[in-house]
Amino acid sequence: MNDTSFHVPEGNQSRLPVNYRWLSDDHREIAVHPSNSHFLKQPTFFSGGDELISSTVDYIRFCQMILNGGELDGARILGAKSVELMSMDHLHDATVPTSGVTLGEGCGFGLGYRVLLDPSRAHRLGSPGTLSWGGMASTMFFIDSREKLIGIMMTQKFPTDLRLREEFKAAVYQSLTKVEN
Repeated sequence: MNDTSFHVPEGNQSRLPVNYRWLSDDHREIAVHPSNSHFLKQPTFFSGGDELISSTVDYIRFCQMILNGGELDGARILGAKSVELMSMDHLHDATVPTSGVTLGEGCGFGLGYRVLLDPSRAHRLGSPGTLSWGGMASTMFFIDSREKLIGIMMTQKFPTDLRLREEFKAAVYQSLTKVEN
């Protein structure tokens, strides 16, 4: 994961996207221009659950490693028990303390992401145990180990658009077909 950090180095600054804010009349304006991004400055506080920046390629590799139980490209990155611990609920029906995000009924929190405990109670698509989280610019990912499925949506839309996330997830799940071995 060479494109994941807490800031963007000088040689990669041209790769930063524009972040847009959608207005009530469906017009958009620039919310954050790459030249003014706080990701250009070296941070003084590092938080893995906040303010991390990554490329789509790096993020899919991270998700694939989690889906593989800690392995990627034939190398063990995390122990299988570590991934299992990361993926189990530690805060059932709670609020994530550092972000104030309410997980919602039928959901818990592992070490880094929401854990879907009961899709029916949560009113969410996915299998029990599906892991997911989203970013401020309406980005999101989910890992459904039962379906062997990863979904990643990388947008740059402010404020966070929960409807867009749910529509993306619905489209992904609706496209699944039964695969015969």
